[in-house]
Amino acid sequence: FLTCIDMGVKGLQYFMETCSPEICLPVDLRQMAVAYARGHHDIIPTVVVDGMACLRYWYQCQAWVHGGQWREYMHLLEKFVGAFTAAGLRLVFFFDGTVEEQKRAEWVKRRLRVNKDIVRIFHYIKDHCQQPDGEMLCLPSGLATFTRFALKSLGQETWCSVREGDFEIAEYALCNKCMGILGQDTDFVIYDTVPYLSISKLRLENMTTVQFSREKLCDILKLQKSDLPLLACILGNDIVPEHRLHFLRKNALTSYGKKNKGDKILSVADFISSVRPNNDGMHGISLMPLSKVDKELVEKGILSYLLPGQTSPWLESILPSQERMCVMEKYINKDILQAAKEKHVRAECFMIYNVLHDGVVECSNTLEDEEEPELLPQAILYQLIREHIYCILLPELPASCGHTLSVKEWFVFPGNPLNEPNKVTPKAPNLPGGTPDLMGLWFGNESEVKSVRLSTFLAVFDLQDLSQDLDHFDSSFVAVICLTTYIAIQAKHLSLEDIDAYLSQAVCIRYKSYTELKQTRVPEVDSRAVQLGSLFVRGLTYVSAANSACGFPFPMLELMPWKTFDGLLFHSKYLQAHSGCPKEELLDGNVSKGNLPMNPAWLSLFLSLRELVLGSCRRHGFTVPSQPRRLQHGIKAWNKGYERTPLKRGPFMVSITERVDPKSLAPQSCTIVINPEDKVKDKDQGQDIPTEEAITLLQDGLRSKTKDLLSTEPPAFRKRDSPGGGLCIIQQYILKMIGPFTAQVPPRPYPSTPNPLSHPLLALCSSMPALTLPWKLLFLPLWAQWQYSVKALILHRQRLEKICTSSGLVSITRMNAEVNAEELGGGGEVALHVCFS
Repeated sequence: FLTCIDMGVKGLQYFMETCSPEICLPVDLRQMAVAYARGHHDIIPTVVVDGMACLRYWYQCQAWVHGGQWREYMHLLEKFVGAFTAAGLRLVFFFDGTVEEQKRAEWVKRRLRVNKDIVRIFHYIKDHCQQPDGEMLCLPSGLATFTRFALKSLGQETWCSVREGDFEIAEYALCNKCMGILGQDTDFVIYDTVPYLSISKLRLENMTTVQFSREKLCDILKLQKSDLPLLACILGNDIVPEHRLHFLRKNALTSYGKKNKGDKILSVADFISSVRPNNDGMHGISLMPLSKVDKELVEKGILSYLLPGQTSPWLESILPSQERMCVMEKYINKDILQAAKEKHVRAECFMIYNVLHDGVVECSNTLEDEEEPELLPQAILYQLIREHIYCILLPELPASCGHTLSVKEWFVFPGNPLNEPNKVTPKAPNLPGGTPDLMGLWFGNESEVKSVRLSTFLAVFDLQDLSQDLDHFDSSFVAVICLTTYIAIQAKHLSLEDIDAYLSQAVCIRYKSYTELKQTRVPEVDSRAVQLGSLFVRGLTYVSAANSACGFPFPMLELMPWKTFDGLLFHSKYLQAHSGCPKEELLDGNVSKGNLPMNPAWLSLFLSLRELVLGSCRRHGFTVPSQPRRLQHGIKAWNKGYERTPLKRGPFMVSITERVDPKSLAPQSCTIVINPEDKVKDKDQGQDIPTEEAITLLQDGLRSKTKDLLSTEPPAFRKRDSPGGGLCIIQQYILKMIGPFTAQVPPRPYPSTPNPLSHPLLALCSSMPALTLPWKLLFLPLWAQWQYSVKALILHRQRLEKICTSSGLVSITRMNAEVNAEELGGGGEVALHVCFS
């Protein structure tokens, strides 16, 4: 899969691997290290690693859609480092620390392409309730950021670039006489630097890989090394877009005339040879049929490949490389700028250098569902945090300046075309004494400024009210508390079940090994849980940024995801929480078997965290509702005393659940949720819960008109002691609401005596209400036999889809059917959930 990612020069990777395999030299890194040591005394064989290109190789965790298996990922990184150390090789890692403006267009193009892939991922999840296969892999949010800190925690030398990352890698490797560069970017063949080694071909078990020979490439193309930068520009790279010189490649191909494999690159090489600068001083680029703009672009592209001290025959003159201009220099103290740069280069902070030096920050793709109306994109949800961080970092200009400082944000989220950056103005956090001076915050005496750093950090999240309570928790839990509370307050649609999932996994992860976490099983993948997982992990990057801006009140490594989050664990807790699972079960206990959690302190810790988060939400004027959304497979809801049904999954959703007594097979209750706004309150907040002894139809969430209709139903239809009685009531008030109904509703076919092989289930479907919207209300009944079989449910789905399709008035976007059977008694429950547009 890695080999299909075309990084660097367009088409060159394919040409080397497929058309000219002699360029690809198999190498044994152990033998290579021994040979290197013979010729370089007193120098440890060193491999420079392009961290950005290796992320896909490193992240070999089977689960990737849930938010990241961070503990397992740490183990894989440790294994990678250990293999090189055992082979006598030293590793130096580089990561991109900025996006240069000359490469912005290519960056945007790639981000928008990934956005389309993410849409496909969510469609797959909704259709199959499973993680897509590896071909659709999207790396977890923040992987590059957190990998820097992970490698540093493993004692590895790690650097973050302040200009184009590939350039710094090639320069470092050449200047320090390194053995090779490990990556997956054909730009390293173009640079005149040390050998380029393939990460995609690396086999750790025997330490072998492939070296892409620069010399072999030149021999085959009949070019000199100094010609390779021009070749890269004509073929297309991050600076010269592929389409820009399409006409030149087309003309070269026509003149070449041969029909060989890889003739596009061979023809361009032949063209370059024909216009190579001669001894008469005729300049090669001037002979090319290029416009002035294109010539300048090509010259800029060639120049980008020249390392310090190198020249090119294709350029008339070479200006010495200049330091990148600091946009904020006239506003920021020099000591602040220098400290920010040093910490950035050593990969010890996040985001602050980009704000202070360039006034530009970017954020790549996040797994976000563009069709999910309740959850805001992370870029919007976390904007307040960033505004507070910008205010801490940037000074307030005097009124005489006539303007305020702002930060340009290139943030990827659904619906953002990335045509231009969003300018964000700093916003002062709510601090009694105002925003503290950055010099004092960063360089003040540790004992005097410690409390100021903490209060400023909490103010970034607008959670100053928690300052006293957090003394009892370590740094990792502080991150979880701040992030969960902030999401709950800002997102508005977070439920108690979501908070329980976040907090329970944060407690449980502390007591699990990476192998235990790896073995966590989830019965299905939920698209909303996927987005919530990514939302939390992306939030941890802002926690790191806030910690960096506030002078590091907490150790950075304590805020990392392998301390606070596991994707599979969170997903399993989400499914449990939304199934009405007791708190003890959330903490890995099993109430039905009478077991306690593995450690009673877990429950106490969880409840303390929960009360802290909910209490802060209440003080901010927001009461978190209970809004359960699904039934988890294997949960026997009749033992819990109340029913929880799914709510909204798309534009509109209808959910019906009929519960049957496991002994007599008589119906105990029928529950329906029709209104997407319905909410069931949690018993922990003291609200009414429907129970077997109380009302079994969730009327509290229904509209007043619906309640009136229900109250006028004949007694026969309100009975709960006959099979399907609750479903009949639903059918009757639906008929009254919609008026004329074209489909004939069959008579009530319930048998007088319950029969486990002949129990009816009414499948209900609808469109949006027709009162104010131009949609026609339609409810189509479907009677089917309940046989406790997946096969029967599939048939029901097919029949319902056929009816809806033929009507032409409504379409199904998602249908879910669940059967939970009591193993011994033969009873159980049936649930049908349908989404429409």
